[in-house]
Amino acid sequence: MGSAYLYLESLEHKRMLDVTLDLKDPQYPDHDLGTIELAVTLSPKEGDFREAVNHAIEKELEKIQGDCTAGVADCADYPSVG
Repeated sequence: MGSAYLYLESLEHKRMLDVTLDLKDPQYPDHDLGTIELAVTLSPKEGDFREAVNHAIEKELEKIQGDCTAGVADCADYPSVG
């Protein structure tokens, strides 16, 4: 088994590129380990990751605030909420 590297700076944003990566093993530099052929497109994740995380945090804070108000949780355990 070998390894290969794909340098992202060689890719163009939102443009597919056919790539052939030569597999290498530093312990056997003269052996032909084959290749991997890929069709690669560099693009951002769907949606904004930070936005999704912030939304999840807001939902959790709302739940904690509701628990504190209802007396289910001790608000002293959550100083930023109480």
